Amino acid sequence: MKSLLVFYDSSIKSKGRDSYLKGIRKHIDNVMVVDLKDTNTLLHYNRDYILILKPMEEEKYRSVCLWLRRCYPDKDIESITNEGLTITAQALWQTIFEREYENIESKTAVIINQSPTLGIPLAKHLIDWGVNVININSKYKDLDNLLAFTDIDILVSASGNYDFEIDRHLTRMINTKIDLSNDLEDPVKITHIPTIQVLKERLEK
Repeated sequence: MKSLLVFYDSSIKSKGRDSYLKGIRKHIDNVMVVDLKDTNTLLHYNRDYILILKPMEEEKYRSVCLWLRRCYPDKDIESITNEGLTITAQALWQTIFEREYENIESKTAVIINQSPTLGIPLAKHLIDWGVNVININSKYKDLDNLLAFTDIDILVSASGNYDFEIDRHLTRMINTKIDLSNDLEDPVKITHIPTIQVLKERLEK
């Protein structure tokens, strides 16, 4: 397995990121984790791959991505600099396809996340497979009507917003519900996807 360098910013709190980091430390060998708040410069670390975790201040995130694109594009395990399918998006896609493979091109999906590491690449990939996709964020004001009056097959919610909740009566008829931010009151949902497994597979290539 190849070596991995992980950048994150502990000054921004995130239960989802911390859980991901815990999984990486537990299951990935030869990993170095660097807290960006403890360094003012992006030094060259002798690692095979680099992973940048959000949440992170947007200007800092763009700066790190720009450095990665310019200096070490071959080390970008997330594929954010070449607009490929990111690790989380691939794990979501595998989970969705396992459940909705039959007539996937006729399905309708709602994704509540517009980040470059989750919502945007997942939406593009689903569209490539012929899925009807509605991609919004947690600030969308007409969400209740959207869920109540649209025939939805797949719901992916990863708002990252502690105050965001969706009432269970709005999601009870949706076949595949994936909740990565504890957004759904519905107890029948998927809360774990094979993100670490996808990361391991990329490190083993």
